Amino acid sequence: MDLCYRFKVQSVPTLRLLLDYSLLLKREIQSVVKSGLKEIDVTNRLSGEVIVKGPEEQVRMVLERIAGSEPRLEENSQPEIDVKTTPIQVKYPPVYAVDVYRSLSMLLQSDVGARDKIEGPALEALKEFLNMLHEILPASQEYKAHLSEISAWLNSKTSITGQEWVAYLEGIQFPTYKGPFIACNGSKPHFRGYPCGLWTLFHALTVEQYLLSSSGPDHQVDSVAHALNRFVPQFFSCSYCAFHFALNTANVVRPGESLLPENRVTPNPHELVLNESVIPTLPKAPETPRDTVLWLNILHNRVNKHLAGQPSEDPTAPKIQFPPSYLCPACWSQSSTGELELGKTPETEESLFQFLVERYRASSWKYVDLPTVFITNAVELKTEQPVPDLLIISIISVVLTILAAVILLAGLRFLCRRRRLFRRRRGQYTGGQSV
Repeated sequence: MDLCYRFKVQSVPTLRLLLDYSLLLKREIQSVVKSGLKEIDVTNRLSGEVIVKGPEEQVRMVLERIAGSEPRLEENSQPEIDVKTTPIQVKYPPVYAVDVYRSLSMLLQSDVGARDKIEGPALEALKEFLNMLHEILPASQEYKAHLSEISAWLNSKTSITGQEWVAYLEGIQFPTYKGPFIACNGSKPHFRGYPCGLWTLFHALTVEQYLLSSSGPDHQVDSVAHALNRFVPQFFSCSYCAFHFALNTANVVRPGESLLPENRVTPNPHELVLNESVIPTLPKAPETPRDTVLWLNILHNRVNKHLAGQPSEDPTAPKIQFPPSYLCPACWSQSSTGELELGKTPETEESLFQFLVERYRASSWKYVDLPTVFITNAVELKTEQPVPDLLIISIISVVLTILAAVILLAGLRFLCRRRRLFRRRRGQYTGGQSV
């Protein structure tokens, strides 16, 4: 690809691009560069399924995510650390705002922009998701004004393309964060990152909905849950993950709505049961904003259990039931059979709820390295200064104040001494004349 750019090759009869990602996937892929070398198509060579297409940077990003979420060809390969035999007490850093906005930027720019055509249920899901973000996302007024502008534009459309979407976002200079992940940074490039930031965003939205409902105007009880159920299955770039998410949130589907996303490549039925039989196994659909906070955590833990031990699991951050007992002892209880259970009693459920609210509320976030366009005026704590810096500033202020006072006193003392000396000399001069 780089050679084509370097020598300005504009077209070729057929060009197959050898991608290292094919070594990580359980399917043979083929890539074709077209449209004046501005777009790459990646398809499953056997089934003809379009895996991803678009600009080179977008294609690479999507393939990296897929490589991190699918089983590798080496069926017997093991992670560097055997998490089944090596207990790991992971240190969980606080939520960093850059992780939330990095993943949200990727979701809106890349995943939505990758769609050929957005219409019908997909367009309605996009509109609903944007409206929910505008109402609930802890963001700056400027960022929310952009969301409102995008919503107004979408409301005038019955169909758009992914290219039109990306062009519109660029045209209004929609804020996009492209910096590195912090708390969601994986031990390798294909671990954690984008999915971790998305889950953090989803948790934060459920908590913010609860906080808004307890202190301000009410929103629909399922406004967050339903928006996620409609949007994620339609647009998340990993098709298998999208269907899995749809099934695990199937009990918030409203009457007349489809259970599964349409116009997407359906996963192999041997890998995923694609019917309503999963619904009885799901947690109870949320009836209050408080329920939604707990509902999403149960959903997240279901996904963690499904992915535990897979090659996509970061060995330094195993997929466990969150929060672990060492992080929130009061969240766990022991069953009659001696097993530890998370949030199964009224007391442990309340402890779990309080833990989630405190962890994901915007006032608990760390705002390191985040441009002010995303968060100014969004929360009371707009920016974070490290405690040592504040201490140093306070000490310097006190020292400067004392120094200024000392200089002022020394100056006054000097003036007083000069004045007394002047008076003494003047008295001597006057006395000499009178003799």
